[in-house]
Amino acid sequence: MKLSSRIRSWIAAMLRRTRMEREMDEEMRFHLDARAADLVRSGVPKHQASRQARLEFGGIETAKDQCRDSVGVSFLETLMQDLRHGVRAMLRAPIFTATAVIVLALGIGANTAIFSVVDAVLLKPLDYRDSGRLVTILMDGENPAAVANYIDWRDQSHSFTAMGAADFWSPNLTGDDGPPEHIGGLKVTQNMFPMLGIEPMLGRFFMEGEDKEGAEREVILSYRLWQRRFSASPNVLGKPIVLDGTAHVVVGVMPPGFQFAPFWATHAEVWAPLAFGERIHERGGNSLRIFARLRDRVSLTQARAEIAAITGRLEQQYPATNRNVIVTPLKEKVVGHIETPLLVLLGAVAFVLLITCANVAHMLLARAATRRKEVAVRAALGARRGRLIRLFLTESALLGVLGGGLGLVLAVVGTKVLIAISPGNIPRVQTVSVDAHAALFLFVATILTSVGFGLVPALQASSVNLNDTLKEGVRGGSEGSRKSRLRSLLVISEFALALMLLIGAGLMIRTFVALQAVDAGFNPHNVISMMVSVAGSKESDPGRRAIFYRQLIERARSLPGVETAGGIIHGAGPLSSRAARSRVRVKPR
Repeated sequence: MKLSSRIRSWIAAMLRRTRMEREMDEEMRFHLDARAADLVRSGVPKHQASRQARLEFGGIETAKDQCRDSVGVSFLETLMQDLRHGVRAMLRAPIFTATAVIVLALGIGANTAIFSVVDAVLLKPLDYRDSGRLVTILMDGENPAAVANYIDWRDQSHSFTAMGAADFWSPNLTGDDGPPEHIGGLKVTQNMFPMLGIEPMLGRFFMEGEDKEGAEREVILSYRLWQRRFSASPNVLGKPIVLDGTAHVVVGVMPPGFQFAPFWATHAEVWAPLAFGERIHERGGNSLRIFARLRDRVSLTQARAEIAAITGRLEQQYPATNRNVIVTPLKEKVVGHIETPLLVLLGAVAFVLLITCANVAHMLLARAATRRKEVAVRAALGARRGRLIRLFLTESALLGVLGGGLGLVLAVVGTKVLIAISPGNIPRVQTVSVDAHAALFLFVATILTSVGFGLVPALQASSVNLNDTLKEGVRGGSEGSRKSRLRSLLVISEFALALMLLIGAGLMIRTFVALQAVDAGFNPHNVISMMVSVAGSKESDPGRRAIFYRQLIERARSLPGVETAGGIIHGAGPLSSRAARSRVRVKPR
């Protein structure tokens, strides 16, 4: 019989159980009466014919059981009996049950919470159309590029359907009803958002010509800024907002959850057109992050070879600014720095789950020792070993389900805690949640855990010596020895796994302490920093801006308790990422 036919038969039998039993009785009676009538016609007395027909037919209840087995009803009845017995066994030992469920919940919940982070950050594709085709082009694999280099790569390459650029922008938002606010932003080329394959929630993207110098006065708002600053009003479209002292017209609002501020610490909340102007010939002052989309039948290797060929030609003309240009998948660049730490963390909590399984298995073995006579009685009454194993596995499954249910609650709480305490350099951490993928992981973890901690105790408990167990005052020495060796093996495995975790944690703590003791080359004690941004374009009046910063530093030096004060370009402080590629000029006296 096909599986689908068996399933349909089983469902029909379960829904029409009473009718099925009545039909079985009627059919059995029909066959018995028919056989008895045949015997009567052959000369057998009527009172003997009925008895002989029943003897020939065999056991009626046995025939009914065979019929029930053929449609799977007997298995379900047995399962329901095992479940009821398992619930009663758990209620008879509430302390044991609570302890086992809590231990399992901690192990399963911790694994699910960490898997949710790994899934959201590493496994899921970026929130762009066909994100696997998106790449980034960087100097030395890390550094941004100059405008002229970007234009050469864009115009001379054929491996990409589009190539766009983004530049850091951090304007001051003023002029509306709210207080002045310093927000993160980007200036992007006109084709950037279409290349990513997304659509605005409201309005439109930048149009052709709006990225020309003097015309770049349009902005697109993030969903978060639109809600926080403009009360989610659709009337914001077409209205001017003041950024760095210049009016910009809002032309669009991005959808919820959209983020595009790669490789910068701040999250972009506003985007404006990127106008190059006179910078189109500039090969110094690298500041552009370059992004591109591969053509359908072009591999990453082919794109790298083409960019390398273009760079080789440019290097002959401009050797100082065209070296070691690397094409990297965008996802690898976004999450590559956090991949190893997250996988190490996932491995650590996996060890915790293994320790959890060993702990619960040890508890079940100890509890099974108190149920030896119960198992022996069941075996003496005809229960086969497979039936006993299924009984114990059902009890383990009940513990696993309760532990998984509580673990789901702990996972939801744990993910929120992880988001709250996570450092700012973890990409996409705000998208972490216990979704369908995490729920499937929890389900699989619950099943594997239930089998993992329940199988060995079930095999051990179902193997009993009836002769010794049923005799009062007699202890099965060899059997006790076998169980003692098994419990010792579980204890050793628990200690081994815990020792591995402790060694790993100790090495991480040692590394952290060593990093703290590294001489940074300067004295960081009693040093504080702050970021200052002045509204107004830098190019409009650099003299006034210089005077303002000079006065600000002088007043800071005059504050009580301040020994000295100084200034530095934004993001180029000691040990910052930008400081590694910043030049320092010392003015001679």
